[in-house]
Amino acid sequence: MRIHFAQESRVKHIAISALLVGFVSFTSAQAESEQLSVTFGAHSPDSTYKIGYEDYDLLLKQNVVDLGRSFRQKAKRIVARTGTRLKARRNLQTALEGNRFFFQNFKTAEKKQLLTTVRVSLETLPNELSLKEFNKNVQLAYWLNLYNVTLLENLVNVNAYTNMEDYLYGDDAFLDKKILTVGGKKLSLNNIQYDIVLPNYGNDSNVMYGFFQGVIGGPNLRNEAYTGANASSQLKENGQEFVNSNRGTLNNSGGTFRVSNIYQRNQNWFLDFNKDLKNHLLELVDANDRQQVRDAKEFKANIKDMSFANLNGGFQDFGERAVTGRAQMGSLKRQSISQYMSFASKGELQLFRDLMMNSHIQRPKVVRLKGTK
Repeated sequence: MRIHFAQESRVKHIAISALLVGFVSFTSAQAESEQLSVTFGAHSPDSTYKIGYEDYDLLLKQNVVDLGRSFRQKAKRIVARTGTRLKARRNLQTALEGNRFFFQNFKTAEKKQLLTTVRVSLETLPNELSLKEFNKNVQLAYWLNLYNVTLLENLVNVNAYTNMEDYLYGDDAFLDKKILTVGGKKLSLNNIQYDIVLPNYGNDSNVMYGFFQGVIGGPNLRNEAYTGANASSQLKENGQEFVNSNRGTLNNSGGTFRVSNIYQRNQNWFLDFNKDLKNHLLELVDANDRQQVRDAKEFKANIKDMSFANLNGGFQDFGERAVTGRAQMGSLKRQSISQYMSFASKGELQLFRDLMMNSHIQRPKVVRLKGTK
């Protein structure tokens, strides 16, 4: 009996210790989140400073394959060729959608260094001029561009057949790793999205569409950089593309409306989930689907496609004969060779290098307002 009591006490002690560790970890994370939101929340509303992204803009234009708005077509099943029973799995509802990045073009050390150079120049920008000297729109564009180029820089080293859900959101999630130092603060990509951007831009749920996740089922990677002047319209356009695609929404009979699981992951933008999400979708959905959203009694966040957003959608070639039913996807490889071969000429590569020699900060023009001296 005495041994049993000792074992029971030890178990209780371990359980209490685990609860205390969990509580301390939670409060520590909460304190860090609050500190980051305050530290990076300061801004100058009347600032005329802007940030130039010519180098990053060129990189995106050369390597993002823009598939355009969704036709809401369902892909046909892959037919295995004779001699193999293995077939790649893909989400037939979403396989024909979502912009792709030419990851295959960044396999050499020289090409990878281009992404690293852009990332470093953005990461260290606050060492030249504090972020608080910029207005909120310029800051927002900065955070979105830094987040996305950092993700791209790391994804070029990821095997295309990696379990992306585990890589991004698992126990050892890449998005939780503190791989950046901005203004003297160690940051993860989740710190940027949830501890800096969310608290300071929480009134605009379109902001969530600016964070590329490297997968088909997430928001699009644009073929241009975000800018302070255009971030709002760029994010709304991304939101409209996503909501009006099979990646974003699918109507079910019986009053249940299926939506992407990214809305569940970003539910802090939708505190009253069904009500707030409905209002959000109504602002972005096309007119012919608006009534279905209005009539929805419940939103079920179970649409998911974690396929790698590279040219072939992340699926492995087992000798399949892929039939897509969409000319644009059918010619994707030909497009990538003829139109999207990044830095094909020496002149273009030199242009990129020249651009990266310039500072990201562009000094504001001094404008004399009428009636002033």
